[in-house]
Amino acid sequence: MWTRRGVKSRAKSSVKSNYLRMIAVCFVVAVLAGAYSSSTQILRTNTETPQDPGITKYVEETIQKKTGVGVKNVLVVSTAETLINRYLGSFSLLAISAEAVDDYMEHNFTLTFIVLLFGMVISVFYWLFVKNILLIGEKRFLMETRIYHESRINRIFYLYRSKVVKNPAWIMFCKAWFQFWWSLTIVGGIIKHYEYYMIPFIVAENPTVDRKTAFAMSKKMMRGNKWRMFVLQISFFWWHLLGLFTFGLLDIFFLNAYTSAAEVEVYMELRRKMLELRNTDNRVFVDKYLDRIPSEDEVLISILMRDDEKMPNMKPYIYEPDTYPAFLYGRKSRWHEVVAVVDGNRPYHITSYILLFFMVSVLGWVFEVLIELGREEKFQLIGLLHGPWLPLVGLGAVLAVVLFRRWMKNPWITFGLITLFYTVLEYLASLYFEVVEGTKLWDFSGYFLQINGRVCLGVSVASGLLGCAFLYYAAPKMDDFLGRFSLRKKRMLCMVLCAMIMVDVIVVIALELRGIV
Repeated sequence: MWTRRGVKSRAKSSVKSNYLRMIAVCFVVAVLAGAYSSSTQILRTNTETPQDPGITKYVEETIQKKTGVGVKNVLVVSTAETLINRYLGSFSLLAISAEAVDDYMEHNFTLTFIVLLFGMVISVFYWLFVKNILLIGEKRFLMETRIYHESRINRIFYLYRSKVVKNPAWIMFCKAWFQFWWSLTIVGGIIKHYEYYMIPFIVAENPTVDRKTAFAMSKKMMRGNKWRMFVLQISFFWWHLLGLFTFGLLDIFFLNAYTSAAEVEVYMELRRKMLELRNTDNRVFVDKYLDRIPSEDEVLISILMRDDEKMPNMKPYIYEPDTYPAFLYGRKSRWHEVVAVVDGNRPYHITSYILLFFMVSVLGWVFEVLIELGREEKFQLIGLLHGPWLPLVGLGAVLAVVLFRRWMKNPWITFGLITLFYTVLEYLASLYFEVVEGTKLWDFSGYFLQINGRVCLGVSVASGLLGCAFLYYAAPKMDDFLGRFSLRKKRMLCMVLCAMIMVDVIVVIALELRGIV
């Protein structure tokens, strides 16, 4: 029988042994999957920005504006509103896009409805095949990192690599669907919430499990443990309260990993208990290497049995004890999951630097356009240039690779240096454009721990984390992609892109000299 003290002790030990990886995984899941809402509080703490009313606000306003009929108090609409705001509420940017199109096209209701419908479809798709899959991937990573302390962060994407996505997505959809209807009974919703609690963990271990088996096993595992799980979560109350006073910093750098590791420990304890019962239903627990490290003999036998298979990307690192042995996992066809390690500390060719600059500049421009759309509720071009790029963003990314690659073996130093570098760069850029050009590119005056509205703590921390993600993972991946093309083609592309941005700069300067801009 598991105890809170034992679970928390093992969870703390796990966090201590895998601190940086667990912090990074929880932050990625917080940003991409909307988990740990308190963690992103520091990124959006702005006293001057009103609370996002949710996607249904725009639906109601559009229907009332076009038909003159109010729908606020209709029971069916209220039920739909609950569903939409609960599962799609973070995608109100798509509804704002529809409203902007509506204004631009002179209140074309048909087009507005199509854009809004398309946005909701995209939102549902994202919730099913990105958010839920990443939440399962996080559980998988935390299971592996308990005893494999060199587990790689990209294990959160293992369902995509395994090409097993539909079944986990279906099971998570059913879980949310049943949970919603049970929630209408209030008490039943609370009970079912804990009854279904182990479903993501079960799917993380066995993605091919069928829905009925996953639900039934979760029910068995939580029988007699619902109240204990509730008490375990309540016991973190003081930690969460302290996290509020730190504006989410404690959550980012400790609490998210700690609470998630504790839940994984509960799952492993309940899993061990179920295996001791030796029931036929226990076949759902297919991965015996989650709880023990394979011996050298097991590794050698597995290699000899499968030495006739073609494994061009097989690398010796997968046999290391501190890395999860994906090639030994009992499920069929796992060899394609074994890939080469992403080596970020590599020499980059000058063409790679140039193309990385343009790729990040374009991605930064797209991101800023979306941010501005959500803020101003209208489409608006971003930047001083006319082209779809933000050179400052691309330059910052390339400089991070050039300047800080030598410290990659020490992630803490790398993170601190990149955060400081981006903070100084952002402050100087803001100061230059405000004093010399008379333009205020951004204003963080209402944000937590800001300096003259030019920089703030939340953006600096996020920039540091994104810079580390780019340095350790994105840049090497982009370089691998560029490696598919010949040097001649890359040089030609570099010349074309450089010519385009030079023409853009010349046009902007010429317009300024004529007083047009």
